[in-house]
This record gives sequence, structure tokens and C-alpha cells, in this order.
Amino acid sequence: MNKKIIALGLAAVISAGAYGAQEFSSSVGLGVGAAMSPYQGVGSTGTPLPLLSVQYGDFYVKTGDVNYSLLSIGYNFWKGDNYTLSAYVNPMGGFDVDRSEMDDGYNNLDKREYQFEGGLKAVVDTGWYDVKVQTHGTYGEEGGHLGAAVFKSYSVNPKFTVVPRVSATYFESDYVDYYFGVSKDEAFNRGNYKINKEYSPDGAFSFALDVATSYELRENIKLISFAGVEKLSSEIKDSPIVEEDVLYRVGVGASYIF
Repeated sequence: MNKKIIALGLAAVISAGAYGAQEFSSSVGLGVGAAMSPYQGVGSTGTPLPLLSVQYGDFYVKTGDVNYSLLSIGYNFWKGDNYTLSAYVNPMGGFDVDRSEMDDGYNNLDKREYQFEGGLKAVVDTGWYDVKVQTHGTYGEEGGHLGAAVFKSYSVNPKFTVVPRVSATYFESDYVDYYFGVSKDEAFNRGNYKINKEYSPDGAFSFALDVATSYELRENIKLISFAGVEKLSSEIKDSPIVEEDVLYRVGVGASYIF
């Protein structure tokens, strides 16, 4: 779960720079971060993360490209002077929750697993002070989500870049029910004695503010840092298996550009 949240932040500066990319570009790196989980008893954990961004013509492979994607594989099928439309797949969408990390009283929950997702993405350069807008629509077997993000890259000096990003995501009801709902069997299982009701939520929202920085240490080496906060709507907050509805995340990393 937390790996996905941190991946979004550490890749924010990479994603922001992807618009108008060269015919071939690639970078690989490693990061480490910590993030708060919404699930009962999990708290915040740290984890190492690979960072990857490869573009060859209109094909690309990236970490953190869309919402909580650990890996996106896509193709830019329509490009104009100020926009790019892409189709992509994400083999590890959604969340993977380890029940052993949760508090006692939630021992017999059904496992929530990653899902294979596919979708469409648009990136538009508004032409207004270099502000860019990214929108996406993603769907998998357990439902999907729609989202929009607004971001801008500020060059403090030739080596140091700051990328603030504001985003909002709508999670479809099937998606929210799978990852945050509670079935009747789960609610009345003895191992889940802290759950006293089944829960079938409607669609939900999240709103996030993230800031990523990039510093060019050498010609081909960049240092990345990241901090962000995300607020989950009441449809998720009211779930019996959810403890936190405000999620913080921070991270640092380094990437080598080929």
C-alpha cells in the first residue's frame, strides 16, 4: 500500500518533465520513503523504491505515472502542439493489504489484492504560465477511478527545480467497496471482533497536495525529494477497517539519466 503512495511522490518530478520528451530518454534510480496507511493499525512505514522512466518514441514505461501506479506501460497515440493523449496499462493497480500488519480484531479479513488496470490519459499544456493539466480514466476487474492533476515546474536555478502538484481523484463504488468495504461474512467472523457491521460504501474522493524537488548533482545524476498530504472522503473514512483519512508521505531518491 505505502509503496504505491510513495511512488506517486517520488515520480512527480519525472512525470512533470515528461511532456514534450525527446525521441529516446531513460532514467533509473532508487528512492526511500515513508507514508501513512489508512488501514487500522498499519500506521506509517518506510520502504525502498525503484524509480524508472523510459521513453522510446511514443512508447513509455514509468513509475508513478498515473495516480497510485507502481508501473505504467503506455503509448502516446495522439499528440498536438500542446497536448498528448495516451493509452496505458498498470499491472499493479489498487492496493495490496497485508492483514498481519493490522491490529488484532481484523485477523480474518479477505485479502485485498492488486488488480490489472488499463486506461486513458491526457496531458495538456495550458499555455498559462507553463501550468500543465493531467487527466486520467482507469478501470480494472474491481472497478476504477477518474482523476485530474494540475502542476507546474519552477526552475529556482539551472540545477534546482520545484514541482508543486494539486490533484483530485474519484474512486468508483465497486473499487471503494472492494478495498474498503466489509462483507457480511467478514463483519460476523470471530477473528474480526472489532468489526460490528458490514459496510458497502458509495463512490469516494481524495484530494492531494504534493511538492517534489529535483537537484542536478551532476550532468546525469539527479537528487529527488518529495512531501505530500492526501485527504480521503467520508465514504472511505467511515469504513470499519479504516483508521486514518489524512495521509502524509515523504521521500528522497536519486536517478541516473542516460
